Amino acid sequence: GVLNGALAIATLQNVRVGKAFIGCDGISRQQGFASNDLESAQLKAAMVQCAQSVVMLAAPQAVGRSALMSFYELGPSEERTTHLITTDAAASSEVEVLRSNGLRVTLCGEGIVEICLDCPPEQKWRVGFANLNEREEFAIAVRRGLEHAAQASNRIELLVADNDNDPRTALSNVRKMIEAGVNLLIEYQQDEL
Repeated sequence: GVLNGALAIATLQNVRVGKAFIGCDGISRQQGFASNDLESAQLKAAMVQCAQSVVMLAAPQAVGRSALMSFYELGPSEERTTHLITTDAAASSEVEVLRSNGLRVTLCGEGIVEICLDCPPEQKWRVGFANLNEREEFAIAVRRGLEHAAQASNRIELLVADNDNDPRTALSNVRKMIEAGVNLLIEYQQDEL
């Protein structure tokens, strides 16, 4: 079921959340984070209050725009960290205004801009990729794309394995990747064991 209105707000007053992901219809230096729906804005304000860390999600056209009702001020808070995720189609001048006001902003696009919200920029990642096989053009193109992204980032060590279209080989590859201490495992296999 879905909780809305006063009951949802009352429930959130007794909840503590590590990280809340909240959408917004507008974000500007003057108004902060805002929603076009009054009831939604009240619920989002309650969600912010129960969260240790807040990640706002916004369409690029929302950046620099006002909405009907503000639910959270812009700027760093001593109690919680705040982060905005939008796309690289957002107006760069508006993004810079937000950053200059202490907001951490991640722009998503074709290239990897940021991998981890709470990680230092020098963080290295070990990523495992167990490919379907090394015979099909699409599978090879997927592997090459991952290799290209890993080389371009200088922060990713890519471990590659060939599942050879075999579920038992795929399971063995997963075990090896886990033993190798990967931070992320991408498994490309069509059959279940």
